[in-house]
Amino acid sequence: MKNHAPDLWSNEDLRNVMLKLPHKILHNREVAGLAQMILHELGPQLGFKRATYLIDNPDFSCLKGVAGFCRDECKFHQQDLWQNPHAFGADMEQAAFHSQVQKFYHENVARKDGTCCSDALTELGQKIGIANPHVFTWPMRHENTGILLYEPDEAGICKKHPEVLDHASALLGLCSV
Repeated sequence: MKNHAPDLWSNEDLRNVMLKLPHKILHNREVAGLAQMILHELGPQLGFKRATYLIDNPDFSCLKGVAGFCRDECKFHQQDLWQNPHAFGADMEQAAFHSQVQKFYHENVARKDGTCCSDALTELGQKIGIANPHVFTWPMRHENTGILLYEPDEAGICKKHPEVLDHASALLGLCSV
C-alpha cells in the first residue's frame, strides 16, 4: 500500500534552505551569532512558533543558551539575513525572547551517557517561555549535548516530519558558539 503523506523533501522552500545553509555557514563562519541566524532561517521553515538552542556542557556542569527564535521577533531583523549578516546581532537587540535565551545559564541536565531528563527540559522550556515545549537532543563535539526546545505550529513541517530535526541539528552543530 502506498503512503500518500507528502514527502519531507517535496517542500521546495525547505529543501532549498537546507541545501544552501551549509554553504552559508562555511562562507560566514566568522560572523558572530551564526547559530542564531541559522535558527532564525530554519524557524519559519520548520514551523516553529518559538524555539531555543541550548548546549549542555558536562565539563563545566552548565547548560547555556545559544539562540532563541520567536516568530513575533522576526520583524526586528532583515528579511534576507544573509544580505548583511554582520547586522543581525544589532538588529536583534530589541528581541526580548532572543536576548533572554542568549543570557540563559543553568546547571547541566545531561547525564554522563549524554541522555537528558525530558521532564526537566520540558520544565525549563516552560520557564523560558515556550508554552508546550517539545524536546530534541543530539550528541555534539567534546561530549556536549545539543538541545532544541520548540513549540511547533499544528501545520508545521516539524510536526509532520520530526526527522527533519536531525538535519537542522547538524546545521546548528556546524556553527561555532
